[in-house]
Amino acid sequence: LRQNTTEQTARQARAVLSQLNITGSDLRRLHDVPTADLMSASIAAQSGLAPAVGWGPVVDGQVLPQHAFDPVASAVAANVPLLIGNTYAEFGGGMGNPTAHELTFDGLRARLQPTLAARTDEAIAAYRKIFPSARPFEIAGVIAGTQRYRLAAVTMADLKAAQPAPVYMYWFGWNTPVLDGRPLAFHCQDLAFWFDNIDLAAQATGGTDDARSLASKMSAALVAFTKTGNPNHPGLPEWPRYTTTSRPTMVFENERVSVKNDPDKDARTLIA
Repeated sequence: LRQNTTEQTARQARAVLSQLNITGSDLRRLHDVPTADLMSASIAAQSGLAPAVGWGPVVDGQVLPQHAFDPVASAVAANVPLLIGNTYAEFGGGMGNPTAHELTFDGLRARLQPTLAARTDEAIAAYRKIFPSARPFEIAGVIAGTQRYRLAAVTMADLKAAQPAPVYMYWFGWNTPVLDGRPLAFHCQDLAFWFDNIDLAAQATGGTDDARSLASKMSAALVAFTKTGNPNHPGLPEWPRYTTTSRPTMVFENERVSVKNDPDKDARTLIA
């Protein structure tokens, strides 16, 4: 939603120069720094900044006049259609955790208490209502994905909906079978489906028939959207243009593809 500010990046630049023992009046020396040394200095500088600053574009008032989606959607892209969404778990799955399945609901409560406090039990109950058969580690994944990505995606769609060009929202919940299903619908998992690369990414998708079937639907939607600004095609349910009143969302899951209006409204409100 927001890009870096000049103050943030100036602080970051000073930290990098400090790591390299280069002063602001001797910037030409940067041209002589080996790439590996520059990368090492950058990583060290970034890790020492509090609050942290990510690498990215800077709102300088000229090249980049304003933040992309704060306080409103930038007028630069007012007439450009947008397709936006996120995966259920993002980085919240158990890809690197062989014991992820063993999480209990008591353990889930303990994990969520530091951020959700008194809302913890209510939030768990809200997600169990959406996903009644979900195990504790799956609910943990969806909450993590919501905190890190879905909240911003919905905000972005809400702001974009005020512009002339349409916006279409999706929520990707296809859980991979690899690693006993622990990764869940992880960050960037949907890319193999949008580009119909299931077998090229078999280490992530398992190369299954249901994955290929879903990829055919999703990749055709991407082609249609690229060509016309509208992702609809005969292989999908009707995908409505997003509005802030009903927030229609195309949900991609293992068993079904369906459109749901604001499918996690109550739970997401608790997380926010």
